Amino acid sequence: MQVKIQSLLKSILAMSLILQTTGCVFNVPDTPSIAQEDTSSLPSATSNAENIEGKWSFEYTSQEENQAITNKSTVEYFPGDRFNSEGELSISGNHEGRNLTLNYSYFATGSWSIKNDSLIETTHDVKSSIQSIIVDGKPVSSEDVPPEVLKEIPSIESQIPKGVTEKSRIISSSPSEIKLEVSESGRNNSVVTYRRVEASP
Repeated sequence: MQVKIQSLLKSILAMSLILQTTGCVFNVPDTPSIAQEDTSSLPSATSNAENIEGKWSFEYTSQEENQAITNKSTVEYFPGDRFNSEGELSISGNHEGRNLTLNYSYFATGSWSIKNDSLIETTHDVKSSIQSIIVDGKPVSSEDVPPEVLKEIPSIESQIPKGVTEKSRIISSSPSEIKLEVSESGRNNSVVTYRRVEASP
C-alpha cells in the first residue's frame, strides 16, 4: 500500500495545534530533500504473479514543500488476490519554524492483481494507532497534549477511503527484488524497491 502525501495533508492542522500547546526548545536539522529517480529511460518489464507472491519489505518517502511522509513496511501477497501490509508511517512537517513528527503503526488488508505489467492494489481495510509525537526532536507525551488537540490528529484510515485502488508499473521483477514506478500527482514518478523477506527456517 503506497500512501500518497496528498491523502494525509489534514494532519498539518493537528501539527500546528500541537506546536502551539507544547514548549519544546530543541532544534532539529532541516528535512533533506528526497532525490527522485529518473524513470524516463527505464525499460518496460514483463512480470508474472509468481514473482509477486510472497513477503516483501520496502521504504518509501514522499515529500512536498515542508512536509514528508515515510512509509517503512512489509507486505505479503498471497496466492489468489489477497494481501496484508503492516508497518510504520511517519509524517514530518514544519510550522512557523517548529518541527513535528507523528509516528503511526498500521495494518492493512486488500486485494491485488497484475494487469499489463502493472501491479493493481485495492485497499479494503486499514487500522492504525499513533506510536509517538516528537516536537523539535523531543518526545511529547500524549498526556501533555490537550484532548481536543489529540482529537484533531487524523488516523490513517480516516484519510484512505475503503476500496481505493492504486496502480504501479512493474519496472523489473525477480524472485528477490521488485522495482515499481509510483506516480505522484503533479510530481515526477518515483521508483520504489521491494526486497523479498526470507521465510524463517
